[in-house]
Amino acid sequence: MDAERAVGEVIEFDRAVGVARDWADKLGDTIVIVVADHECSGFSIIGARQGGVANVAALPSDAQNVNPDPTFKNQPARLQAVGVYDTAGFPKYDIQPDGYPKTYDVDGKILFGYGANGDRYETWMTRRLTVIDGLLPGNIKSELAGKGYSGMPLQRSTDQTGFFIRGQAPGDQAVHTASDIPISAYSTGSDAWRSFVGVQKNTDVFFKLMQALSAGDDERD
Repeated sequence: MDAERAVGEVIEFDRAVGVARDWADKLGDTIVIVVADHECSGFSIIGARQGGVANVAALPSDAQNVNPDPTFKNQPARLQAVGVYDTAGFPKYDIQPDGYPKTYDVDGKILFGYGANGDRYETWMTRRLTVIDGLLPGNIKSELAGKGYSGMPLQRSTDQTGFFIRGQAPGDQAVHTASDIPISAYSTGSDAWRSFVGVQKNTDVFFKLMQALSAGDDERD
């Protein structure tokens, strides 16, 4: 549940895929498959931030405004900063030579929501520190905790002025969902990639790869 770092990692992952494609081109007769094992947290674009960076950063705390208002007149200020549809505008990120944004906190910043998240405070600003990954070894977790990293989204010190969002999943972290995930295929020396066009069953990916390998053996024979 750290949208900015997730976006940055997608840029990094895209570069890794480029390395794999270059390798496949040099090797020949190779297929590259890009797919995830599952979707996580219902991650989706919901709109763009209104009001500018300075305005949002200067807003008073929304932490105590937790009661839903059926009239929509007493919403948290940061919730009102979310622009959707035609009010979202268009973000202008300053892209550096290395391909990454200079900062993710820009006027018109793209905002992301989660369908299966844990409890958290939302400020729409980049978090100073990320949350400790639950899959890390215990010694690394302890080291990060000593440096001020939190163990759950709710504990992020920079989030305490944000508006409180009750999670849709039990526990303190986002969870996997059953939403479909994209699959991409690239092949050199054959049309094997065509087998991966359209909707796939997850267990079919393995068998289609084996079929592609068998077809290659037949051609070499």
